[in-house]
Amino acid sequence: MNNRIKIVYLIRSLKRCGPVNVLFHIVENLNRSIFDPIIVTFKPEGLDSVICDFQDIDIKVYSERSMIYGIKKIRMILNDDPQKLIIHSHGILPDMVNVLFKRKNVVNISTIHNNPFEDYPMTFGKCKGNLLARLHCFLFRKLIDISCSESVSMDLKERTNLTPLSIRNGVSFNNAITINGGLKGEKINIVYVGSVSKRKNVDFLIRSVLQIVNYKVTLKVVGDGPEFKALKEKYRKYPNIVFTGFKKNTVPFFQKADIVASASRSEGLPMAALEALSFGKPLLLSDIRSHKEIIHQGSFGELFKNNDTDNFVNSFGNVIKLVNKEKKIYREAKIIFSDEVMSKKYQELYVKAVKGNLK
Repeated sequence: MNNRIKIVYLIRSLKRCGPVNVLFHIVENLNRSIFDPIIVTFKPEGLDSVICDFQDIDIKVYSERSMIYGIKKIRMILNDDPQKLIIHSHGILPDMVNVLFKRKNVVNISTIHNNPFEDYPMTFGKCKGNLLARLHCFLFRKLIDISCSESVSMDLKERTNLTPLSIRNGVSFNNAITINGGLKGEKINIVYVGSVSKRKNVDFLIRSVLQIVNYKVTLKVVGDGPEFKALKEKYRKYPNIVFTGFKKNTVPFFQKADIVASASRSEGLPMAALEALSFGKPLLLSDIRSHKEIIHQGSFGELFKNNDTDNFVNSFGNVIKLVNKEKKIYREAKIIFSDEVMSKKYQELYVKAVKGNLK
């Protein structure tokens, strides 16, 4: 008889993005003698899917064509295994499906990856975004909620009186540290990794970098998104602003970076910033609450006031002092933001939830 705790993870697809990376790091570090993980997705995988990464670590993935087929698959899994199990969803559509399977033998968990009242209006427009945010919070009230950062928990408590538990996002710290040797001829390589969208505020980041005059600065924008083509055209005459487009492998960009920057207006706990720390790279981040949560954990970088170019330039002048501190940044960040720490906390939560000891 299989006495392992079965966990059915629900996520819309395995397209490379922050929530998918979080899910990968959770399952990669699961104690497989205790847990039996399964993933169910709700749309066909595209070229940017990382489904092979999950299959390579022996995770069973059911890639269904739609929500309807996904619901049928989950029902089959529940019927095949009447023992107590966990459904752990990521995102608004998976949370909707999760709520449909509230049963005595099912523990229903959701990871909250963002502040929906900030993220959704910027992504979907003010009217639709606020409606979706309210819907998502309605779903949160029916699930065991785990926010991806303390800042998201605080945001939701202030806005909705929800009190989710908090487990910080984590990333692999198995990367080889590359020592770039500090400043060479006053050349600085700044890297941004992520979506090129309104929420990420990439235009302001580029304009601010162009105001730096005391150093020869190159900004590499690694990613794609709704503003990619317009910004690439707008800054095509600036040779130090490089648009790479989407890259499946971002490791070389982190390795060659001197500083990793983001001017994002809203985040849960950004995976790109944590990945930068896993390479020992200092951060230059906008002063939103989730960025503050990262920077205040150690000597990891500097904050700047969003949409204040002068403040950005001043903060840049401070963060370059950390350019040759890779090993120190790596050691301090690993204790807090490693995927092993994150996954261990989730595993402890799973056991408590199944036993009914989760408060």
